[in-house]
Amino acid sequence: SFTCFYRKRSRKSTGMTVAQASCDPETQYEKDGQCCLMCKPGTSMSTEDCKNPQCQPCLDNHYQDKYTTKNKCLQQPYCDRNKNFEAQVPKSKTERSICKCKVGFHCSSEECITCVEHTVCQPGYRAKVIGTNILDTECEQCPDGTFNNNASWYAQCRKWTEQKRREFKLDPVWNREPG
Repeated sequence: SFTCFYRKRSRKSTGMTVAQASCDPETQYEKDGQCCLMCKPGTSMSTEDCKNPQCQPCLDNHYQDKYTTKNKCLQQPYCDRNKNFEAQVPKSKTERSICKCKVGFHCSSEECITCVEHTVCQPGYRAKVIGTNILDTECEQCPDGTFNNNASWYAQCRKWTEQKRREFKLDPVWNREPG
């Protein structure tokens, strides 16, 4: 619905009282003392008409997250897969996409210009902190009575069983002798 509120404002210099539009700042704008409609999120204004503006959907890879009078939508950021980025949310015409590091990678710096692979925990170690899209993996040695024979950024240690003791030759580099 189209609503417009007016309030009286006096001009001290001339002593005259004039009506001024009090428009809804989210969905309307003021022009020539009138409240005019803006285009909805996900669109841009192709033809300005105060009461019935012509709005067109945003092009692919573009968005508009607010009501607008602009004749072009904003371009979505480019999430460069060659730098190991991916879009965090599916591309939408009403939301700005956010780039994040893909699984197995984290930001190389606070500015997050590129993404680098997580640290790999070697056999005999586990991921104390599993890497996220912004933090690297932190590794620590497996506790006594546990082992890990895989190298990965999300490795965890497992308890020794009698069967595992027979299957693996104990090697102090990657196994901890069961207690």
